[in-house]
Amino acid sequence: MTIRTVPDSHRDLVTSSAVALSTVNSDGTIQTTAVWVLLCEDRPGLAEQ
Repeated sequence: MTIRTVPDSHRDLVTSSAVALSTVNSDGTIQTTAVWVLLCEDRPGLAEQ
């Protein structure tokens, strides 16, 4: 897996205090979780509670 940095044009998307991360389950339902975005050396990471 290639780790990329966040481009300046998208930085505002990952510098808010929390974002909603949604995935689609195998049965078609949507799972949404609030996650906090962390930047370490301009690389994004996620932390959930």
